[in-house]
Amino acid sequence: MGRPTKYVAKTCEHCHQTLDYAMPLDRGSALIVLAIANAVRRKGVNRVHVVNDMEGRLSDFGVNRNQAWHRMVEEGYMTGTMRSNVARPRYHGLIAFADKRGVGTYLLTKKGASFLQNIPVPRVALIDKTTGHQAGYWDEGGMTTITQLLGGKITWNVRATVSDLHAKLHPDQPPLPMPSPVGQEQPWYTRM
Repeated sequence: MGRPTKYVAKTCEHCHQTLDYAMPLDRGSALIVLAIANAVRRKGVNRVHVVNDMEGRLSDFGVNRNQAWHRMVEEGYMTGTMRSNVARPRYHGLIAFADKRGVGTYLLTKKGASFLQNIPVPRVALIDKTTGHQAGYWDEGGMTTITQLLGGKITWNVRATVSDLHAKLHPDQPPLPMPSPVGQEQPWYTRM
């Protein structure tokens, strides 16, 4: 299968303004979902506030900037840039507002938990400019997994997150089977 063609937005027949735009799922979005999942795991409730529960300073997580940033995600914290991009995974249905007011409190959806288990999701969401909501998916954009978005550098970190989340949120159910290890048994951020 060749590379998908570029998305052509729908346009208004009167003013020729675009009516929608494509929002691809990217590596940063995958890390936001992972950070929220780790915050939910840490808190024990599927409801986290991106500032009150997840605010952290990069300098508190290590000397090496790259490793500190990834350690932040593993422990369920976000940088300011990640907080400002939290709408990206929300448009894909991987996270959702925890209440109708939508004031920074999010939860991990079933689709988001499946995504963390490496189940493929549509790669490109279409966003309606008039409503600001998702208007569907672009079929030609294909499907993607968290492993593809993180460059295949996924190891025990995500698997442990999914297993711990399942145990905390569903204590009456049997544990999830652990997928077979991928690559070396070291954190994925050390191999970037």
